Amino acid sequence: MDTISVLYVTFPDEETAKTIGKKLLDLKLIACINILPIQSLYLWQNVMEEGNEMIGLLKTRRDLVSNCIETITQLHPYTTPCILNLSVEANKSFFDWVNEVTTPLPNIG
Repeated sequence: MDTISVLYVTFPDEETAKTIGKKLLDLKLIACINILPIQSLYLWQNVMEEGNEMIGLLKTRRDLVSNCIETITQLHPYTTPCILNLSVEANKSFFDWVNEVTTPLPNIG
C-alpha cells in the first residue's frame, strides 16, 4: 500500500466547503473532496457551542499538504479552522490516480 494524505476540514456550510474544494481542485492541490453533514459540540471562548457543520475529506499527495493548508486557511471563514492531516494507506490504483491528477511541487534547487 502507498501513503497519501487525507485532510479532515470542518466548514460552516456546504457552499463554503464546495467553494474551497473547487479552488483546491482548480489549483490541482487535491484529487477530490467528500462533503458530509455533521453536528458539532465544541468549546469556544469558554462557552459550549452547538451547531451544524460540514466535513470535507480532501485527498492529496503528502508533498502538497502545506500548500493545501495555506490555501484553506486563506479562504476559510473561521478564525481557527479545523484542518487535520491524516496519513493513510491507499490501494495502488487510487494512489496512482491521486498522483496523476494533482500537480507535484516544482523541484527548486
